[in-house]
Amino acid sequence: MAEDNLSDTLSIGLISGTSMDGIDVCIVKISSASDGSIDGVQVIGFDTYAYPDGLTEKLMEVSDHGTVYEICLYNVLLGKLFAEAAKKISAKCGISLKSVQVIGSHGQTIHHIPDTQSLFGHQVTGTFQIGDPSVIANECQVTTVGDFRVADMSVGGQGAPLVPYLDRILLRKYYRNTGRNAMFLNIGGISNITVHIPTVDKVIGFDCGPGNMIIDGLMQRLFSKPYDCGGKHAEQGEVSQNLIERLLKDEFYSKPPPKSTGREVFGRDFVTSFLEMATIDKLSSEDCIATATELTAQVLCMNYNLHIRPLLQYEQNSVNTPILFISGGGVYNCYLIRRLKELITDCNIDTTMNLNIDPKAKEVKSQVVLVQPVKPVLLVMLCYIFDLILQDPPGTHM
Repeated sequence: MAEDNLSDTLSIGLISGTSMDGIDVCIVKISSASDGSIDGVQVIGFDTYAYPDGLTEKLMEVSDHGTVYEICLYNVLLGKLFAEAAKKISAKCGISLKSVQVIGSHGQTIHHIPDTQSLFGHQVTGTFQIGDPSVIANECQVTTVGDFRVADMSVGGQGAPLVPYLDRILLRKYYRNTGRNAMFLNIGGISNITVHIPTVDKVIGFDCGPGNMIIDGLMQRLFSKPYDCGGKHAEQGEVSQNLIERLLKDEFYSKPPPKSTGREVFGRDFVTSFLEMATIDKLSSEDCIATATELTAQVLCMNYNLHIRPLLQYEQNSVNTPILFISGGGVYNCYLIRRLKELITDCNIDTTMNLNIDPKAKEVKSQVVLVQPVKPVLLVMLCYIFDLILQDPPGTHM
């Protein structure tokens, strides 16, 4: 493939996150510079398509205790649903799938094992995302790339987070334009942070621990609500310092990067254990939400102090204070954001809106240029695929 044909590569990105409630999809045009590097990303359209009623609950069951029979079937079902999402966004934008060069699909994570296990004389890690790329490729008749997390693990990575690939592009550009060192903190179900070290042009990114996952799980159990809107329930509760101290003993929080985690650690079983301890301590429902929110804030602060602050001290000068840009659903939890600002005082804290990246990426205007409001991990996949296409012939990364 001639390189000049890649100046405007039309691509579709697909993902479902740890909330397991639907499929985020975007269609973008990625432009290359003369040296082959990514020059710009123009988002043509973005949308979220909810899963059918009852599917989220079933996927959580499959993630916790699914049989091989169930996993096989849901793998194909989600492939079909992801393909439908790709077709819908194409129709919405008036773009034929025939003009789309590649689809990047993350799939739906149902289990993640980043810690090395010994099997028959080999050291292995594992992760599994369902929504088979072959089904999507066949349904859409478009080359489809998947297994991003497995690919990262195969070369010694943790398989998560994926966003540092895009973060490096954005943070380098921000540093060039402002001279300020910056970080990205994404508070989704799991929280992850990325920092760019300009002097060595290095990016470090890792999972910190729970983001919204425990809070959401408790809200569903205690209030039959999907999340704590604005942090209002947390505001009404009192934090149990006794429970916080016990929960913070988890070695993962202080473990140095690289590290990653997921629902298998902080999902249903964790919420059940949390509620058992809360019952013993006679916490109210609001106290539970306040304590879970404080746990997220304390975990983020701990990781910042242990693993990020030393790097910033190396870079920091008296003129430009580092800035922490926050994205993800946690942005809208006012109580959580206030606690982060109280705990982390040596850098400015803002949202990615000031970078023209919508924290939740629910809407995207058409005909926009460069990096625009869209879920960052979708751009990560597409930018990664774009690099692969530049380096290798088409069709070699099916």
